[in-house]
Amino acid sequence: MKKSLSKFGMLLTAMGIAASGQAFGGDQTEPVFRPPLIQQVSAQQTVPATKPAPEPPQQVPTSRWETQEPIQTPEQPAGPVAAGCGQYAVGDLCCAPGCQFIVGIEATFFWPQLSREFLSTTLSNELGTATYVDNAALGSVDGNLLVGPRITLGVQGECWGLVGRYWNSATNGNNFTPAIPDSVQSGILLFDQFSVYTADLEVQRRFCWRNWDMFGYGGVRYASVNNDRNMWVQNTFGDDIVQGQSYSGQQFNGAGLTGGVFGLRPLFCDDGALKAYFSNRYSILWGNGVANVQTQAQAATLGGGDFQSLDGAIAGGDGDLFIFEIGAGLQWETCLCCLPGRAFFRCGFEWQYWDSNAGVAASSFSEAVSGDASAFSTADAGELLFDLVGFTIGGGLTY
Repeated sequence: MKKSLSKFGMLLTAMGIAASGQAFGGDQTEPVFRPPLIQQVSAQQTVPATKPAPEPPQQVPTSRWETQEPIQTPEQPAGPVAAGCGQYAVGDLCCAPGCQFIVGIEATFFWPQLSREFLSTTLSNELGTATYVDNAALGSVDGNLLVGPRITLGVQGECWGLVGRYWNSATNGNNFTPAIPDSVQSGILLFDQFSVYTADLEVQRRFCWRNWDMFGYGGVRYASVNNDRNMWVQNTFGDDIVQGQSYSGQQFNGAGLTGGVFGLRPLFCDDGALKAYFSNRYSILWGNGVANVQTQAQAATLGGGDFQSLDGAIAGGDGDLFIFEIGAGLQWETCLCCLPGRAFFRCGFEWQYWDSNAGVAASSFSEAVSGDASAFSTADAGELLFDLVGFTIGGGLTY
């Protein structure tokens, strides 16, 4: 029994040695099964060589603290923009804040409505009595077209600017009818001249109000207005000579304060090319007003004598002139291709009201009578009061 147990122990010992030899790299050549490694090699062999594996998506940082490089977007290209045409028409580069020069010119078209006394001359002879008045039908400036330029020059910063404006306009009316001796036709010579100009120097402040791009301005203004008119009428029928002449002049020159508001608003979209605009201005000037008149009458008959009369008056004084202006219309503007600026074109309506208060008035009357022939002439001049109604067309550029 002891021998059997001894043999059984030796058999177990031999089997253990054989198993140990296989575990520690004996002569056994069979491969070891490693499922994870075989799967990885198989995956690499199944990917085609011409199609690399897709890269995982890059995570976009949510703030600049997560990256060393600045975030670049199509709206913010990296590096400076190369010089050349077209770079100023991208985005708001042409409208970037900074110092800009302003150049503009407008053509103004007004029809003056003058509040004034008419000149008149009345002639009487064998033909009867006729009265002549310097109204629009005879050729005065009432209702005539008043044309003139308005020029604007200045500089505008991001908020504050300095702008100068000059406007000058004039018109005249006239009538000439030749005097024919021994005829029923009377000779008429009429001249009516009206001129006005203003010069402004203003500081303006740019600001926004709702969807309006606004400019408030205030400064000093010098203005001058002048209206001179003269009418001469003569008739020589038969042996009678009758004639009359009337002259009237009104002026005001002064300086003072001016201010107002100008606003722009796109019509269809933000920063659109077509915009609506409005403007208003108030001016109060202090200066000198003048009113002067002169009349002359002559009546001569054969055997009755020759009678003449010449009279005149002048008045002057210090006073003030109030001017109110309002306008509205459309403005189209666009960025320039090769310059950092905008060009604009403007068209709109405008109304101006002028009212002087210098306390001046003058009147003259002349009379001449010879037999059945007579001549009477009258002339009056007072405060300047008129309206200008019309429209403006112009354009310019901000650079």
